[in-house]
Order: sequence, then C-alpha cells, then structure tokens
Amino acid sequence: MAACAGCFRRCAQCRLEEPDDAAVATTLDRLRVGEQARIVCISVPDAMLADRLADRGLVRGTVVRVQEQALFGGPILIAVRGSLLALRRREAAGIQVERICNAHEG
Repeated sequence: MAACAGCFRRCAQCRLEEPDDAAVATTLDRLRVGEQARIVCISVPDAMLADRLADRGLVRGTVVRVQEQALFGGPILIAVRGSLLALRRREAAGIQVERICNAHEG
C-alpha cells in the first residue's frame, strides 16, 4: 500500500481524505519547464521516501514549479518553498498534482 497524501504514515483519516482520481490532472513528472502545480496526493511505495519528501516540503497543498528537466529521463529540478529540489522521474511520477494557470502568461 502506498503512503497517503496527508501524514505519509497510512493513517485511516488520511486514507479517507484522499482525492478522487477525477480531480487529479497529472503527475509531477509530466509537467513542462515553467509550469506550476499544487500537490494533490503523494503516493510512493516506500515510507522512508515519503518521509524524506515531506521533510523537504512536499506535502499536499504545496505549490511547486518545474525549473529544469534533464534529458533522456534524468532528474527534474523543482522549486518548492523557496528551495530547489532534484527528484528522480520515478519519484516525481508518484506525486499527483493539479496545474495552476498563470493569468500573466500568454
């Protein structure tokens, strides 16, 4: 069972609060450079990884922006809470997000 999006420790309350699949637009690994998104759900198979992501500010409701993407399936560099964080694509694939439209961009 994957860790829940709330406390990352698979508690019953957080499992009840997980969003419907219809509300999820995409996953973090599918965003393009410059796109912003809000984390909806983090579903990773490893509890230690879930804790590590939470320690770095990746929790439900956090806004992230893709800064760079390495070629050939390499890591993704994201801006989160004033810091830059590199994620493996398989880690980013477990982070469900909803895109945030920027009214100032054309």
